[in-house]
Amino acid sequence: MKNERLISLDVFRGLTVALMILVNNPGSWGHIHGPLRHAAWHGWTPTDLVFPFFLFAVGVAISLSFKRRLTAGASRSHLVQKVVMRTAIIFALGLLLNGFPYNNLAELRFWGVLQRIAMCYLIAGLTVVLVRQSMGRLVVLLGLVLCYELLMRLPLAEAWGQGSFALQDNFVRRVDLVWPGARHLYQGAGIAFDPEGLVSSLPAAAGTLAGFFAGEFLGKNQSLARRFGALAGLGLI
Repeated sequence: MKNERLISLDVFRGLTVALMILVNNPGSWGHIHGPLRHAAWHGWTPTDLVFPFFLFAVGVAISLSFKRRLTAGASRSHLVQKVVMRTAIIFALGLLLNGFPYNNLAELRFWGVLQRIAMCYLIAGLTVVLVRQSMGRLVVLLGLVLCYELLMRLPLAEAWGQGSFALQDNFVRRVDLVWPGARHLYQGAGIAFDPEGLVSSLPAAAGTLAGFFAGEFLGKNQSLARRFGALAGLGLI
């Protein structure tokens, strides 16, 4: 089977990498343009779009890769094994990167960028393999967003969350402080929290599934106008 590439995905990934390089190497850390900084907490800048763009691209790649493997005769159980194995490898590499070069297990940061990619790939990949209907997959996507919203809004822990989206007392931080604990979280903002923690992986996985749906639309033999309309509708959701 011919291994065709989706040029638009390659361009999107290339532009995302270019933006990542720009924000990570601004020239002088003492003189950085505002759009090349992360938002302090609330709001967003173009810099804050780099990681979501990567996860969206992962979703598009899942659509193309899984469809090709299934067409070639791969079983769904084989794909599940592939997803779990790749998730474990990516997560382990993230832990190794966080620990390098000292590998201090007592203060090893558990979460991180690669770990977030692994979790989103696991959730999106298993959803695509195990849930065969598009409507069911859409329900999972919306369910992830709704679950996150309820966790953030409901009074599940005294003095934590209950609609607070502030850094100090939101429910995402509460869960990460319980496990894996403050010593294993990101410490770069003067307070122990993790921007790639457990609960916040739910909407990130939804973004990955959105990328999968975009890949499905792009792979259909439809007019440019219909594909554009479908993607615009997905964006509004």
